[in-house]
Amino acid sequence: MDKRAIAMAVLVFTIIAGLATVGTIYYTTHSGLYLVFAAIAGLLLLALGGGQAGRTNVTEGGVHEEGGIETEANVDIHAASAAGRLSIRLVLICYGIGIFLWSVIILQYFRSGLH
Repeated sequence: MDKRAIAMAVLVFTIIAGLATVGTIYYTTHSGLYLVFAAIAGLLLLALGGGQAGRTNVTEGGVHEEGGIETEANVDIHAASAAGRLSIRLVLICYGIGIFLWSVIILQYFRSGLH
């Protein structure tokens, strides 16, 4: 996996996009209930990102499916593609972590001002 692609995904999706999403929810509603829903949505995105690849076994020779079908793969299914776009799995995981963590942080930090 390319460490630079992972660092960029963490910066963009976990820190910036997660904070922007949860910050917008907080400033528009000032409701703890919506922040709890956002935290649940973050966990759902995290689970979808973790389970998106399915049950595969990645080896040096390629990808071996559970059902015995064998296909050759020249790229890692978890890494960024050659076009420079991040994999959907990495985006879902980073964005889900960001939404969940920022929701918990704002719930703890601003709990006295929530309705």
